[in-house]
Amino acid sequence: MRIVARAGGEIGAKAWDTYLVLVVDEPITTTHSPAVAEIRGNTRYARKLVISIDDLVSDPTRPDEFNLARSLAPILPLVLPANIAFRDPLSTLPERLKATGVDEQTLGAVITAHRRGLPLIAELHTRLTGEEVSE
Repeated sequence: MRIVARAGGEIGAKAWDTYLVLVVDEPITTTHSPAVAEIRGNTRYARKLVISIDDLVSDPTRPDEFNLARSLAPILPLVLPANIAFRDPLSTLPERLKATGVDEQTLGAVITAHRRGLPLIAELHTRLTGEEVSE
């Protein structure tokens, strides 16, 4: 929880475009409450939402997705500006890594393996050594 409390500081210049969602895998105790209240109350630079394990299991009769959606309700649905262009992050890797000397074909093979749900290290090993990895 100490790390979470420190995360409430300034995190960027785009105040109205930034959401910080902190998911804590433990209950928020009375010891943590002041720090969590400070994080939630500090709306400079970003909207901050703290979700604890208690929030995610507060209604055991409902599915996890319901509890998560209820916890995220203050920021959902996000209304995005119409001029935002979405790009597949993996498709930007070859161009971004070109200057580092990464072989573009090898990177492409690893990205393809990832998209197909195949083991990346096995694909990389096969690509670099020509040897198939036995399972």
